[in-house]
Amino acid sequence: MFVKIYQYHIQLNQIEEYLRIQDQAIKIYSQYVDFQTVYINSKEDATKWLEISTYKDENEYKKSIDLINEDKEIQELFNKFQSLLSPETEIIEEDFMERKRIGK
Repeated sequence: MFVKIYQYHIQLNQIEEYLRIQDQAIKIYSQYVDFQTVYINSKEDATKWLEISTYKDENEYKKSIDLINEDKEIQELFNKFQSLLSPETEIIEEDFMERKRIGK
């Protein structure tokens, strides 16, 4: 499985809007690709979030992401998302390959 991990900081007063935007984005992504995403919030820094998405493989991801990024609604949602980021923070993006899964 191909795994994308994003790390970013969301302003504390924007958490509900952030989750609403993610719900909308998931609907669009689902039209193009099969995936699963989990959003994890740090216990030590309430502004820190990890977004972990898994895809069948990297080719499947690459094939669909160009189409997704062309979607006007996704572009608008991404602009709104960026406005929710804590000042002076950046989005950290990393790619991984799942090698082993244990448990259900």
